[in-house]
Amino acid sequence: MKKIILEIIGSYEKRISAVSKIIEGSRDLIESYREHRVVMLDELRSNLAHAESLRKKDFDNMMSQIRSLHKVREEEVKMILKKCVEDHRNMAEELRTLLEEKRRERQEEEQERLFRFRLMFEKIKKEQAEREKEVRKILGRFQSEQYNFMEVMNYLLRKGKNVRTQELKSAVQNLSSGNYYPNNIKKKENYYVGR
Repeated sequence: MKKIILEIIGSYEKRISAVSKIIEGSRDLIESYREHRVVMLDELRSNLAHAESLRKKDFDNMMSQIRSLHKVREEEVKMILKKCVEDHRNMAEELRTLLEEKRRERQEEEQERLFRFRLMFEKIKKEQAEREKEVRKILGRFQSEQYNFMEVMNYLLRKGKNVRTQELKSAVQNLSSGNYYPNNIKKKENYYVGR
């Protein structure tokens, strides 16, 4: 039984290591999105400054809402990832503690101890699956938001110096409301407005 328990704990610790690597990759992804966003916004700010004499300060004010939203999302993702790793480590520690407890309780029946261990392990597996599902959902949403942001900014950047302030305002409004697609910026009576 001890060998089986040690194998299970070893397997669980390998899983924690794999999850930690995924989390580290997610952190790198967040940083990559942030860097791309800064470059795109700088280029768009420059284009608008030349095309419509939009002051950089006015541009920064318009984009502050988007930056705030992205910062909140990044912090949310970082917190859930950190909690996920902590939870996995705590679960592994619980398994180790239970194993040590088992060693001290030699008087108990072997079947009873194994049964309790299996119950604990199943509970931990269920909690872990729920946490991983939550992490995947949050990462998916974050990645989708970042992708759509990049699409909208690329759409505006492709317009080069022909981009208009109203288009940027419409894009900011669409991004803030979750209506992310560049096709939602359309021409109407010589003004660009979002749907």
